[in-house]
Amino acid sequence: MGGKTTDIILALIALSVIGLVLFGFFGNSDFFSELTCKVTVYMADQTEKAPIIKYTPFTFPIICSTKDKVIEEDNKDKIMWEIADYMRKCWSMWGEGNLNPAGKNVWFNDEFKCFKCYRLSFNDFEGIIDANEWDEFFKDPEKRVKGSDLDFYNYFKGNILLGTDDEGNFVIEKDKYYGVTFVEHIEKDRWGRYVATATTGATVVGGACMFVVGVGWIASPLCVLGGGALGAGAAAIEQFIDKISSLIVGEDKDIIMLSRYEDVKKCGGYIE
Repeated sequence: MGGKTTDIILALIALSVIGLVLFGFFGNSDFFSELTCKVTVYMADQTEKAPIIKYTPFTFPIICSTKDKVIEEDNKDKIMWEIADYMRKCWSMWGEGNLNPAGKNVWFNDEFKCFKCYRLSFNDFEGIIDANEWDEFFKDPEKRVKGSDLDFYNYFKGNILLGTDDEGNFVIEKDKYYGVTFVEHIEKDRWGRYVATATTGATVVGGACMFVVGVGWIASPLCVLGGGALGAGAAAIEQFIDKISSLIVGEDKDIIMLSRYEDVKKCGGYIE
C-alpha cells in the first residue's frame, strides 16, 4: 500500500512539473515564469519536509531562471521603485524567507546558497544612487510594498544586503550590471549531525580497538558503542554552543541582496 501511495504522489508531482515547465517556457509573460518559480520552490520545500520522499533519491526540481531587465527610466525615484519591486518579486518567489527549498546542512559551518533572480542595467540614468539613499528608501513608512501595508524594510524583515565595490561603497550608476539575488541560509540538520558524528566516533574508536594488543576483536563492539556515544556527546555540546551563540548574536536568516552582478558576497554556492 505504501509503495502504491508513493508512486501516486510521485506521478502527481511529475505531472505538475510538466505543466509548470510548459507554462515557464511557453508562456509569453513574466507572470508564468514567476509563478513556475514560486510553485516549484514551494514544492521543493514541502518534499524536503515529507518523510515519504525526503529519504529517497528524488529531488523536486526548482524551475527558476535569471531574467535580464533594462530599466528605461532617468528619474532616480522611479528607478529605485522599479529596483525595489524586482527585489520584492525575487523575495516572494523564494518564499519570503520562510522556506527551505535547498535542504539542510549536516556540517557545523553555516552555509549560504544564492539564486540570481534578475540582472539589471540602465540606459538613460546619468546620476548615482548610494547606500544612504537606499537606507532611507527602504525605511520610509510612506513607501509601501505593492499589495502590502508594510514598508520595504519590514517586508524583507530587515534582511537586506547591499553589495560593495572594491572601495567598500555601493552605488547604482550607468553602464554597469546589477543583480537582485536571493540568499538562502541553509538550515542546520541537527539530527543529521548527531547521526554523522556518532557514526564517525563509532568507526574511529571501533577501528582503533582492533589494533590494541590483548583486546582486538573481543572488545570492538563495546568500543563501537563507546565511540558512538562520544560522537553523539560531541554533537550535543556543539549544538549547545551553537544555540547560545544564536541567542547572543541572532540566527542568520535568508537575505535579499542588491549588488553588482558579479558580486558573490555571502554566496557559498548556487541553488540549481
